[in-house]
Amino acid sequence: AFLYNFILLMSLQVQDDSSISNDNDAPAIPEVVVTILCGAAEGLMEDKDSLCLMRRLLVIGKILMKNKSGNENGTIVNSNVATLLADIGYLDTLISLKAENTKTSKTHLLAEEIVNVINVVV
Repeated sequence: AFLYNFILLMSLQVQDDSSISNDNDAPAIPEVVVTILCGAAEGLMEDKDSLCLMRRLLVIGKILMKNKSGNENGTIVNSNVATLLADIGYLDTLISLKAENTKTSKTHLLAEEIVNVINVVV
């Protein structure tokens, strides 16, 4: 719960991707966010506590989906985070986690949604 709330705060400080046109100049993901993202994604398959697993997936999902800037409602995909998750192999972990859980479980649904979002970007 603490990490999710911390990510809510951090999401207010992350620069908006749409303001940069050149991929080489894309805003970097803050180091603390990368650390939390990797910590939440590391060892997902070994975690047997469904509540803890769901919370870790919520943290990953919140980092992946950032709030729109200004007065706009809704969220947008943080493409840098999606690419990072795919590049370091956590997409495969999420796919395995999705396959391992029953289709009606919250864990399965969260993992499926995260995988779908990453696949759209990557």
